[in-house]
Amino acid sequence: MAISNMINVLPEEYKHSLKKEFYARISIVGFLMIACTGIIFTVLLIPSYLLISTKAHAAETKLEGLKEAFALAGTPLASDTVSKINHALGFFSPTEPEITPIQLLDFISSVLPRRIVLDQIGISKIEKSYQVVLTGFADNRDALLSFSALLKKDPRIADVILPLSSFISNQNLQFSLTLTTVPI
Repeated sequence: MAISNMINVLPEEYKHSLKKEFYARISIVGFLMIACTGIIFTVLLIPSYLLISTKAHAAETKLEGLKEAFALAGTPLASDTVSKINHALGFFSPTEPEITPIQLLDFISSVLPRRIVLDQIGISKIEKSYQVVLTGFADNRDALLSFSALLKKDPRIADVILPLSSFISNQNLQFSLTLTTVPI
């Protein structure tokens, strides 16, 4: 098989104009497709928009009519009644704030001094409260006492137990602290 040398018959200017025309056609077809998609999208959304706007207008007029009827009758609106009931039920709600395990861990990490390093955290649910056991190392007794005091200040924590055995040495104290939350 012989390879023949082909001669390019088209002049360079014509080839360049063909490429330009090709890219122009591709871009025109792309823009037309985008425009058609936009038109179709708009046409399909118009009925939904009209339906929603008429329903919203009907609901607003109905609500205004109900407000006028309640105002003429002298009875309180439903929202006023609901807020009064919620306020009355607030009297029976627990006075102590509830706490979740994630909130408890966030609180512990926020009050944890830099001089204390925790190496274990154990959380268990006992009846309606949580019990957390923290073990770790403290630089000195003051750091451990201040951490215990900060934990006791939170109203969501019912009890903090720090055994005396945690205070045996002056520095590099290994401790185990147990705290219990108020019942949920």
